[in-house]
Amino acid sequence: MAMVLGISETHPAPPVIVILGASGDLARRKLLPALYNLEHCGQGMLPHETAIIGFARTPMSTEEFRTSSREAVANTRA
Repeated sequence: MAMVLGISETHPAPPVIVILGASGDLARRKLLPALYNLEHCGQGMLPHETAIIGFARTPMSTEEFRTSSREAVANTRA
């Protein structure tokens, strides 16, 4: 009996990481630096098409969040 594979079984959806409280202390001190290290220090352990989505109560633009994230990673490496 032949097995029929659906599209989702042959081409899995790209991974999505959702950070709730992305502007908070836990995200800045632990989560964002850990994700950075997985990608840049772990020889690309995250799949290339991984999306990271952050939700927070603090209103900020995409660029403000990126700047804040860069600062968080830089502060943990210093």
